[in-house]
Amino acid sequence: MPDPTLRAAVFGRIAEEHVRTVSAYLDITGLPTLLADNPTLARSIRNRFPYLDPLNHLQVSCCGAFAPARPTSAPGARSTSRSTGSPRA
Repeated sequence: MPDPTLRAAVFGRIAEEHVRTVSAYLDITGLPTLLADNPTLARSIRNRFPYLDPLNHLQVSCCGAFAPARPTSAPGARSTSRSTGSPRA
């Protein structure tokens, strides 16, 4: 998202929803933390994070570098093609 104001607003809404979702989940389950009932899985995920973060950054960089250029359209105009690039029927 090139617009920093819009990007901050969207990310803020996603982050707030994440906090609400985790809070509701913990209230419903009665657990003190996520995966408190499955320490083996929690440890496995925690050990994978250092390896996954660089891969995620590489993936995002490659998606941006190899994605075809998007044609610009008038504000509010609907797209005429699907994500596969084929015309709508």
